[in-house]
Amino acid sequence: MTTDKYYRLHLMQITREQEDLLTEWCFTQGASGVAEALDFSQSLEDYSVATQSQEVFSCDVFFEQAPPADLIDELRARWPNIVCKLTSEANQDWLAEWKKGFVPFPLVPGIWVVPRWCEVPKEAEQVIWMEPGMAFGTGTHETTQLAAHLLKEALTKRPHARVLDVGTGTGILAILAKLLGAKEVIATDIDPEAVRVAQENFVLNTVEEIEVSTKELSEIHGEFDVVVANIIDGVLIVLQNGLKKKVSDEGALVLSGIIDERLQHFKERFVLPPLKLVETGREGEWHAWLLERG
Repeated sequence: MTTDKYYRLHLMQITREQEDLLTEWCFTQGASGVAEALDFSQSLEDYSVATQSQEVFSCDVFFEQAPPADLIDELRARWPNIVCKLTSEANQDWLAEWKKGFVPFPLVPGIWVVPRWCEVPKEAEQVIWMEPGMAFGTGTHETTQLAAHLLKEALTKRPHARVLDVGTGTGILAILAKLLGAKEVIATDIDPEAVRVAQENFVLNTVEEIEVSTKELSEIHGEFDVVVANIIDGVLIVLQNGLKKKVSDEGALVLSGIIDERLQHFKERFVLPPLKLVETGREGEWHAWLLERG
């Protein structure tokens, strides 16, 4: 049964010895879910994330309906060391709320990104229809906009190009490449959910011929006139050799996702040759590069 509010029981100072019994007891009290507050560490080199084990931890327990009146008293009697707080919070249609803030906007001059549920603005010469789903990349983020502008720049010099979009997300840059005249576009992403969402967006924009998969760079054959990678800078550093190998003679490489505080680190770790840096872009705290071979 759906109600206008749900209940959150926040538990602190839980020991690992208490974890299993406590979780089981919460479900017997009518809980619909339990979420541990995990602690993470992140590598400065490539942004990889590792979970940190904690002997004492916190968690949230969720109830769709009001829990038993004696819940807190019984919990304290069973586990006196655990600190707890029960609150009620309003249910919301989070997707509907999010959609209110996602409106049509120009990605590059003349080409607008239009959410599937919106009307096409009069100013739009071409449209990229977007159903974001759970994947990254609606086009509103600075890194995507930077990549889009440099991709347009690269394709202006290379009509009917063969394009590789690495880390495609929702597929927005792959679709843009087709609208800008690319002859062939191949897209990849390590996230199967992103591949699913991208495929849906390709159908929505009638560009089903774009090939999208979870293939590694080494599994993709041939070279490309333009390679675009809108990924965090640490991953760009890790993938740099593979990316450069995919750029054809006189081809271009677009890199986006370089955050300001790591720009110097990126400059030190990303080896330019055999490419040369021909243009840079910046929006807010984000940077993008356009490199060319030849």
